[in-house]
Amino acid sequence: MAAILVFLSKNGHRKEIEIKPGISIIGRRPDCDIRIPQSVVSRNHCRVVQKAEKTLIQDLGSTNGTFLNRERITDSVPVGAGDVISVGTVSFMVQIDGIPKEIVFPKTLVKKKTAIPDDSIAKNLSGISKTQISESPSDAVTLGDDAPLTEDDLLDGII
Repeated sequence: MAAILVFLSKNGHRKEIEIKPGISIIGRRPDCDIRIPQSVVSRNHCRVVQKAEKTLIQDLGSTNGTFLNRERITDSVPVGAGDVISVGTVSFMVQIDGIPKEIVFPKTLVKKKTAIPDDSIAKNLSGISKTQISESPSDAVTLGDDAPLTEDDLLDGII
């Protein structure tokens, strides 16, 4: 089973992050497998577990929560093809064995009254806008930062 987290920017640029067997940590720390250096993301925010024919997501006690299909999760929860995982202002669609083929994010990714600042939600209704993606030398993935980026910044990235 091949599980991929798909990041889709506002202008439709796409970045696929393969989930390798075992545990992948998503968080703000430089040693995380998927790094999101934003203040609303905890150092070790959540983990994705890929084993045999199952993919699970679990919040690691983050301050602002981990969301699966707009619902805050706390326990280990199975994820399926087409599910949307939101961490801070970043959202990923889960693609399993190439399904879904077309990646389209819902217009509203996070429920109102979350701990995420309203201006972050407004900037990111159509996906992960104004977020730069880059590969780090350690084979981890870094997604954006708190500094505002232009559409040109996205185009100049490796997306």
